[in-house]
Amino acid sequence: MDLAALKLPVRIESERVYLRFLRYSDSGWYYEMALRNKAHLLKYEPGNAVFCIHNTEEAEAMMGHFEDICEKRKEFYLGVFRRDTDRFVGQVFIGLSNTEIHACSLGFFAEVSHEGKGYMTEAVQAVLHFMFNILHADRVDLECDASNSRSVRLAERCGFEKKDVSSKHPSSLGSLHFALDRDQGRRLGVPPPRYQYL
Repeated sequence: MDLAALKLPVRIESERVYLRFLRYSDSGWYYEMALRNKAHLLKYEPGNAVFCIHNTEEAEAMMGHFEDICEKRKEFYLGVFRRDTDRFVGQVFIGLSNTEIHACSLGFFAEVSHEGKGYMTEAVQAVLHFMFNILHADRVDLECDASNSRSVRLAERCGFEKKDVSSKHPSSLGSLHFALDRDQGRRLGVPPPRYQYL
């Protein structure tokens, strides 16, 4: 597949949320979000990009980087927003394993004040449709701290199968590796999201 020719949607909508690719113009509010969520993310995601942001200049650099690697089709960072208020509720990361996109990696986090409300389950289901049907991934891999019960339950709700446990994660319980292939994803029966293009 020719990644350079891949036309990306500007918005992916589900029932209550929409996703869009993060860009340089998001720097201002993203800086404030990073400050609010550092304590929240420290236990399970100490390597998250928010920990590289200490001032507005670093936020601008990070968002410029997100936009650049999206344009180069290397990685995708999507913000998740409520449809009724446009308020940021979480973030999704898509990593492309190779130029053929046979396998992709998936990561996510919920904004601290929006945990446990189902927004991220909805967002991940929409992104899985994007990964299997637009990016044509054969498999999606997901890794999370074994003690992060919210992420584990989300993976299971979205049809992922647990593959193995690694001891490399900071958690004493290790890290769980989940995987979902295209056929499994298409059998989940989740309504497809709506895509908006320019």
